[in-house]
Amino acid sequence: SHWPLGRSASLVIDSPPFMHAHASWYALQLSAVLLWWALIKRKTGKHLYSLCSSSVITRPSWLSREALTLLVSHKHQIFLALPAALAAGAFAGQHALVRLLVALVVSLYHLSESSHTNRHGEYPVLYTAWAMVLPAS
Repeated sequence: SHWPLGRSASLVIDSPPFMHAHASWYALQLSAVLLWWALIKRKTGKHLYSLCSSSVITRPSWLSREALTLLVSHKHQIFLALPAALAAGAFAGQHALVRLLVALVVSLYHLSESSHTNRHGEYPVLYTAWAMVLPAS
């Protein structure tokens, strides 16, 4: 059918009725992470955590060397915790404690990944994960 002049069509994607608004974001983010990791694996033949290895690792001034060393020693587990935490958010994102857990895991992932790669692509995910912890209003 034709749209009258001055009226525009918009695409609205609704979540299934059983999904809380937070859960929808976590589910979309989980999908994006898994797609990104699959593309990297297909292109390089390696998992992302194995590509995030370098002889030079940067750290924020507030993070001690010991804490960074501990973080690096658990990099594989931190990378695997990200999709698990996002999945938990997708299933139980309505609970503030789950959202806090997701934000903590995203923070560890972001710190680990950016320390090795100096990439800054994860900042929107980090900021949004912490925004999800805030009360609705």
